[in-house]
Amino acid sequence: MKRYFMPEDKGDSYIAVCILITIFMNAFLAVINNNVVSINQNVVIFVQLIITVFSMYVVLRTANGNTVMYLNKMVVLFLLVLFSLAVRGGGGYMELYGLFVIPLYVLLGVNFKGDDYKFIKFMLCFICFFALLEIFFVEIYIEIFNPLSYYTSTREWASKVLDNQGISSFDVADGDLYFGAYRPGGTISGLSHRVGSIFLEPLTLGFFGFFVFLFLYHLNSYKLKGIVLYSLACVFLAVVSDTRIAVFMIFLTIFLRYSSKFIPNMLVPLMPFLILFSVFSVYMFASGILSSEMALRIGTTFDPFLNSNFLQIISGDLNFPEDITLGDSGLIKIISASGVLGTIYYYYLITGVASGFKLDKIYTLSFTFFFVVITLFSVLVLSVKAAAAYAFFSGLVYGRINNRESNL
Repeated sequence: MKRYFMPEDKGDSYIAVCILITIFMNAFLAVINNNVVSINQNVVIFVQLIITVFSMYVVLRTANGNTVMYLNKMVVLFLLVLFSLAVRGGGGYMELYGLFVIPLYVLLGVNFKGDDYKFIKFMLCFICFFALLEIFFVEIYIEIFNPLSYYTSTREWASKVLDNQGISSFDVADGDLYFGAYRPGGTISGLSHRVGSIFLEPLTLGFFGFFVFLFLYHLNSYKLKGIVLYSLACVFLAVVSDTRIAVFMIFLTIFLRYSSKFIPNMLVPLMPFLILFSVFSVYMFASGILSSEMALRIGTTFDPFLNSNFLQIISGDLNFPEDITLGDSGLIKIISASGVLGTIYYYYLITGVASGFKLDKIYTLSFTFFFVVITLFSVLVLSVKAAAAYAFFSGLVYGRINNRESNL
């Protein structure tokens, strides 16, 4: 099996295994839950911890000079987290896992030293296969995975949503898909639901499609020639998942290929602030142009700031609704764990600006725009499976720029 799609280098093979088991974790557990024995949230947490510990071991085993440099930057983040905890007197511990799992998967990418990316092609083809299965044979897909059963068995919030809303508005087959599979007003693809493939939910599938596209696009010096088939597969995943930010980002990346030279380098570090300030300004002074759903989701991020005092904002001890589950703000979760100062540094660390690495301007702009916007609308961006779907590929780009020149 290794000969067909695993890297030849032993360390790179370990890294590939980490990514593969993380990507396929939910699908594997869902099959067990639906066809073997019912599992609960504790099982999922235990499996995630095992994967995380194994990933930490692999990071240390494959460490290089860039790893040490990035770990030193993470020490700064850790100190800012301690400062935030001290100011607010504790709390926010549950958010710490999501905060540090993203840099962990960045490091897995940074430590990947070879040019053998067959396992990425394998993942892309495998995920496309199950996406097509879900589109054309949804009953078989549900019989294998049953995402609704898996999430209601392993996620407390999903069980509460099912109790409150039920699935009476869905037919029997569609009713066993993930809650987020149904978008009022329809999908951009014209399909009856948003596709999740082996991720079981659409948002992470869209993340994966965009970041594989971005990685391949970067790998080929921002030329689509030679990767047309894989690029089309990535666009396909972004479109059928109806992850509109992913579709938008694919076209924005192509646009930046020709326009980034007109963006001053000094603006790159300011991008997170410019994006957040622009969204906040629209929310405060032009909310009439927003749909009710969009205003509600943006308000999930900014209302806690408006209702908190200066010390609460600095420490991350914000006044935000405790009962919000679906549509939570990733930004609020980050602030709850690290405070405002830690959050600012976190954005710069994850997008590479504060990493100490040499950066690619187009990639940095694309990743910064994606990461800032998606943390406004979703907490899923801090999950371990999402980390494998995007943070790992960012680490690959950082490592490639700083270690080698290669071709797919």
